[in-house]
Amino acid sequence: MSWQLRCVLKFNFFPPPPAPPVPEGSPSPTNYDLISMAGSDTTANSIRLTLLALLTTPSALSRLQSEITHAISHNLISSPISNSEALSLPYLQAVIYEGIRLYPPTNSTFDKQVPPGGVTLHNYYLPEGTQLLNNTIHMMHSTEIFGPDADLFRPERWIDMSESDPTRHKEWIGIVDLVFGYGKYVCLGKALAMMELNKVFVEVRSSCLGRRDFRMRGLTESSC
Repeated sequence: MSWQLRCVLKFNFFPPPPAPPVPEGSPSPTNYDLISMAGSDTTANSIRLTLLALLTTPSALSRLQSEITHAISHNLISSPISNSEALSLPYLQAVIYEGIRLYPPTNSTFDKQVPPGGVTLHNYYLPEGTQLLNNTIHMMHSTEIFGPDADLFRPERWIDMSESDPTRHKEWIGIVDLVFGYGKYVCLGKALAMMELNKVFVEVRSSCLGRRDFRMRGLTESSC
């Protein structure tokens, strides 16, 4: 068995202890509570790491600044920017998806259990009861999917692919979206997280990213 498969499999030899009973009359979490929790720390991690990637990749930072400046000067976006307006900025979308791809907020989503009878997957037999997870970081850094420079922060790959092969570009988006899960198991905070990502880099650009003192060298808490 390959090490990749061992990384993404865990066998249900030691089932987790049963969850403690919920006291009668205790309030159940609302959808708002679940969405807020689901779209908080993981989104914050994506924001911080994408900002770091931008600050250490001057060409990407400059291109993003230029796109936002052009949109502002031509009254294409409002303040604060709306979600639909952000979706119309191709390089911003490339930066967001490249940041999520290079720095997935989690390494895996919920595990899935192999049904009775087992299943053969990529020539590996998985017995029933096996808990199966995907290795998100391995998938997002795959050179077979994203090219030989998959370990580099290069938003241009998304622009190039959208122009040369729109179908493949759509497949890439679907692959990166897997960090949020899929189907009925999709992250409840996905819509909120994407809305935050669509807004934050434009607003941060207006207050921080356009300033000369906001660089890796000499960056302090008072820079913003």
